[in-house]
Amino acid sequence: MKILDRIEDLIENLLEGVFRRNNPSPIQPIEIGRKLLKVMEGNKRVSIAKTYVPNQYQIYLNPNQLIEFESLKQTLAQELKGVLQQKAEKENLSFIGNLWINFTADPDLDLGAIRIEAGFLEQSESETGEFSVTAPQADFGHTQIFSIPDKIKKQAHLVIENHEHEYVHSLSGGRQSLGRSHKCDIVIKDQNVSRVHAWLESVDGQWKLIDNESTNGTFVNNQRIGEQVLQSGDQIRVGTTTIIFQDGE
Repeated sequence: MKILDRIEDLIENLLEGVFRRNNPSPIQPIEIGRKLLKVMEGNKRVSIAKTYVPNQYQIYLNPNQLIEFESLKQTLAQELKGVLQQKAEKENLSFIGNLWINFTADPDLDLGAIRIEAGFLEQSESETGEFSVTAPQADFGHTQIFSIPDKIKKQAHLVIENHEHEYVHSLSGGRQSLGRSHKCDIVIKDQNVSRVHAWLESVDGQWKLIDNESTNGTFVNNQRIGEQVLQSGDQIRVGTTTIIFQDGE
């Protein structure tokens, strides 16, 4: 019996080896689900009465791996919607319209990589099926009032604004890359931004911004810089994107 078990293990290992050679970085649906939940959590918007989370999600995969999910896309999208809805109900989070999840190929992504864009889209717009990012209209009228959660306020963070959306990125100790590449710690979707445009580095309790010899330069308060220690409220510009640095409370 032990000999048979060893033979079965050997066959299984050989098959796994062949599969890995043909699929170097297979993606499991559970990996997409985990990342989707993380993106939803990281894009909360707090109004006077409610906490909103995105209702529009664009999932990008390497073209070769997207083919693997082709026959499962609709079923997987429905399951992922259910996961997000359960999470929202459990934590009393609100959507401004129907959930929408779409899979798209991105040839710049490595095998095994997943990139997700999230946005707020009102019901009247989402019926078109077009993906865009807009601020939600809260149900207390047409005034859009959002605040940064206290947990984020107490630590250094960036408020990033470009033509697509506005979001908050919390800074943790160490060195973080900023740029257009999906491999950066802080991804900026702006064609005027270099792939690795700049670095943010924590030095003796302060954050220093360092330009990475970018093509279009890095600006702080409208002055082009090589490197500069940031002060709370400083306005950073990379490409057409504006970033406000806040040192925390």
